[in-house]
Amino acid sequence: MVTGHGDIDLTALVGRNYLNVINHLQDLATSFWVSPRVSQAHLDAGGDPELVVRNLLALCNATPPVLSRRAGSSSQLDQE
Repeated sequence: MVTGHGDIDLTALVGRNYLNVINHLQDLATSFWVSPRVSQAHLDAGGDPELVVRNLLALCNATPPVLSRRAGSSSQLDQE
C-alpha cells in the first residue's frame, strides 16, 4: 500500500516513518494489538488506501506519536 496501489507511490510522503506506517498496516492486517486511534484512522479513510497511509502517518507524527508495539517502531521526530 505504501509502495503503490495502482499508480500511487507514497514512499516519499512517509519518508523516515516508512517502518512505522508499515508496522501499523501489519497490525491492522494481522489483528496484532492495534491502538484505538489506529483503528479509527483506518475507519476514517473509508477504504481509500492513500488516505489510510496519510492518516497513519499523521499518527506517527503526532505529539506524542502513536506507534505500533512491534519491534522497530520508533519516533522519527527527533531524528529530522
